[in-house]
Amino acid sequence: MERLRETKGITLVVLVVTIIVILILAGVSISMISGDNSIINMAGNAKEGVVIEEEKEQIVLAYTLVDEAEVTDKLLKEQLQKNGNNVTVSYSEIASSDDPTINIDDYVFENQELLVDFNDTNHKYLVDIEGNVSYILDDVLNSSTDWAKINYEIKTDDEGKQYCVVTGLKNGISKTSIKNATIANKYKGVPVTIIGNNAFMDCSNIKKVVIPNSIISIEWRAFRDCKNLKEITIPDSVTGISTEGFLGCANLEKVTLGNSITKLPSYVFYNCGKLETVIYNGTFCSTEAELKAAGITSIGENAFKGTKIIKE
Repeated sequence: MERLRETKGITLVVLVVTIIVILILAGVSISMISGDNSIINMAGNAKEGVVIEEEKEQIVLAYTLVDEAEVTDKLLKEQLQKNGNNVTVSYSEIASSDDPTINIDDYVFENQELLVDFNDTNHKYLVDIEGNVSYILDDVLNSSTDWAKINYEIKTDDEGKQYCVVTGLKNGISKTSIKNATIANKYKGVPVTIIGNNAFMDCSNIKKVVIPNSIISIEWRAFRDCKNLKEITIPDSVTGISTEGFLGCANLEKVTLGNSITKLPSYVFYNCGKLETVIYNGTFCSTEAELKAAGITSIGENAFKGTKIIKE
């Protein structure tokens, strides 16, 4: 019996060796079979890719079956569940707050993306307001609740009309703690129209700023010394940026100016060392002459001093 076991063991070893030799002779290496870029792994990835595409198609279909003007996390989830999907749907970034005194119903956010999580496959997707779907990885998913750190103040103008000003961060919030400044376009039903003086000055860790189409004015030193901000898009609703609005944003590389801005004040982008491209009226401008040709009527003293924008 013992000799029989040995014979079977030897036969199995010979069989395995024979298969490996045949594969090698056929030009197939062991790494091609079992490595990171192996045939087995590629087959698995291909299968997962098919699943991802199928899930994306289901989201697109569900989105089209919901009235576009009424798409919410609840309605999209209900539509997906009708097809037997085990999903969680929430708003990306603006999901919740750990502070029990913060009520998300007081805020209205513009262009808010929905996050769809297929629980069985653990695949996650972002859905924008036009129904476009993109697959995302966990390591790039932003679950920040920084929106709750921003303070709003409701004011009344001379005609008795209410408007809202972003005054900065709430009391007790460290300026270095905020990384994503997502600004609401309404707070307690009142339009947010102004980013006030010094609102985000010295918030050195801010990497992303979302300015809604309700904003009309960006005031003095609003984003001064936001040293980690790399890119900013200013919507067409903004008619003016005050002096030193983005002064000292050392890593700012690209600015997209809304078409309602015709004048740039002094020191607005002073010492933004990496800034080399400003988009205005759809034109990529790298010199002050190009900005004026694109429609900017005046540029204040030292507006771009200390940047890569060349003064001409």
